[in-house]
Amino acid sequence: MTTSDEHDAALARLAERTAALRPPGGFTDRVMARVERETKEREPWAARGVVLGLLAAAAAISIWVSSAAQRELDGEALSSFDVVELEQ
Repeated sequence: MTTSDEHDAALARLAERTAALRPPGGFTDRVMARVERETKEREPWAARGVVLGLLAAAAAISIWVSSAAQRELDGEALSSFDVVELEQ
């Protein structure tokens, strides 16, 4: 026999020996109930992408406002330095 034939024969023997194996009664129902329960437990976090997006937008806006205020403060400081230089 070739390697392929050996594999086929081994698979056939395995299929024969395991043909009578079945999951216990109600197994599928228990698995599906658990899957549904997991889905329901995680639903509150379904909006986490929206929340993270809003937090990122708030951070970006605060950085922009801060940098705008800093530019304004720098402009006022430079103009006051110019006035001091002119007075001396």
